[in-house]
Amino acid sequence: MLKSLRARLTLIMVLLAVIPTLLAGGAATWRGFSAQRQSAQDLQAEVARHVAGDVEQFLTGNTRTLEQSLQNAMRAAVSWDPSVSPQNPEEMMLMQAFASNRGLSELALLNGSGQEIFHQARRRVISPDDLTNRADDELFRLPATQQQPYYSSVRFEESTGEPLIDIAIPYVDLRTGSVTRVMIATLQLSPIWEAVSTVAVSEGQEVFVVDSQNRVVAHGNPSVVLSGTTFDVPDSFGEHTSLGGQRVVLAYEEIELGVQTFRVVAQVPTSVAYQAAYDALTTTVLAVVGAAILATIIGLASVARLSRPLVALTDAARALGAGDLSARAPETGGSEIRTVARALNDTAARLANMIGSLEALVDARTRDLRLAARVAQQAAAILNPDELLPQIVDLTKQSFDLYHAHIYLLNETQDRLVLAAGAGDVGRAMLARGHNIPINARSLVARAAREQQPVIVADTASDPNFLANPLLPNTRSEAAFPLVARGRLLGVLDVQSDREDRFGPDLLDVFMTLAGQIAVSLENARLFRQTEQASRHEQTLNAITQEIQRATSLDEVIATAARALGKALRAPHTAIELRLESTPQDTEESLEHRQDAVPAK
Repeated sequence: MLKSLRARLTLIMVLLAVIPTLLAGGAATWRGFSAQRQSAQDLQAEVARHVAGDVEQFLTGNTRTLEQSLQNAMRAAVSWDPSVSPQNPEEMMLMQAFASNRGLSELALLNGSGQEIFHQARRRVISPDDLTNRADDELFRLPATQQQPYYSSVRFEESTGEPLIDIAIPYVDLRTGSVTRVMIATLQLSPIWEAVSTVAVSEGQEVFVVDSQNRVVAHGNPSVVLSGTTFDVPDSFGEHTSLGGQRVVLAYEEIELGVQTFRVVAQVPTSVAYQAAYDALTTTVLAVVGAAILATIIGLASVARLSRPLVALTDAARALGAGDLSARAPETGGSEIRTVARALNDTAARLANMIGSLEALVDARTRDLRLAARVAQQAAAILNPDELLPQIVDLTKQSFDLYHAHIYLLNETQDRLVLAAGAGDVGRAMLARGHNIPINARSLVARAAREQQPVIVADTASDPNFLANPLLPNTRSEAAFPLVARGRLLGVLDVQSDREDRFGPDLLDVFMTLAGQIAVSLENARLFRQTEQASRHEQTLNAITQEIQRATSLDEVIATAARALGKALRAPHTAIELRLESTPQDTEESLEHRQDAVPAK
């Protein structure tokens, strides 16, 4: 069936017309649905912020009112003269404040030692005998010591189940700096219920307040609060399970009052939040299906006329499929064919650009590896550390276009990292002054040595542990790589750049490889020096032995040995003294012949 050109052109036309339509429709539908989801979430977040502002204003407003009442009462108490007025103005003003604020359930005033001197309640009678000492109560102890208002956790009244919060406000005597009074007010949270029940902006929306123990303390339906309902607030906004067990779009806003944290939660059922998205989805699906049907009909009607341009289009597609990204379809024929040809050509161009970008990344990585290999190759060819390290830091700085490069070596006592080579004038200046870093310092160089792991600072301006060097003011990123050979720490390679985030994951591998090669080169140089010294010592001993063997008398042997040793040791004067057993009569003569001092030549 598909062997005829007409049938194949028909199938290709249908596919090229329908599939892009479906993809575009699906993408548009998903974008619209995602936008609707985000819009619903943002709406709940805005509602939560609005209610949180009202709740916070309610709590802080009551706190300010209580503070003002306490201050007024204390000022009145200072000027009170019992001989003029027998009534205590402090208690009178507190009674007025308690009577005027219907949101207060109880109000108590404690002196500086925690003893109640005033206590009023709405649901019970408190006599003077009921006044107690509350010095051990945290409602007295914390505000008295911190000299700040204190908010207790929410508690529920046993008789009514109504949520209450205690607010403790200290009064500080400005003359002594000590707390002389603490007012403890028990505030009813029921006024918040009205605030959360009047802000619904859509059908089915709920707003409620949860305390630090995940208990619902305010809800539009009082029975939810009075029944002791709890709700675990999720860590993020979005779709979650509501109090009633249904799926909702949820957001919340936190209120922090001292050590207490409240969360105002706003939620709406997903069926309501996404109604517009469901309607748009239905419309889009119908539009996509209709467009696909229409495209099929047009394709079938245009097959005969489109034979030639479709063949060219097919050839171009085959060429692109074979990897020839330079192939392009001729934009001829009907408008549909031209549209498909342009789409194919645009896709090919984007694919070519993407491959070019990937090739550029690969080329950059390959270039970095080649640079590291070149540095390592030159390092391996130098066996003198005094020549090796300066060339390495200069070559590293130039090859990788760095701001600066250092190499530190671990000293013999292994307690300091001593600067062995630095690039440029700055490096030579630091080297001249004997710059070194203690191994236990906060420096990232010392940390890399201690941990024997690379340490990178992507942005020196935001890293609190970065220690700036006044000679290198433009350092914006830095990396330190330990030099380890045969499991032994030799030193640290420190590289710096004047660009932020210069040492990414790709360069990290490159510099770790380079640090390993430098460490191996240092170890090889050290072994070569040891071998060379051993060889020179052996050659010197052989030469001395040969000269001694050519001597024909004891005096010549001693003189030859002294002269050869002085020359080998570069000593200006060498003496050999022999102590042999002898008789008293020839001691003086034998010592004259058995002690020789020969100047070195």
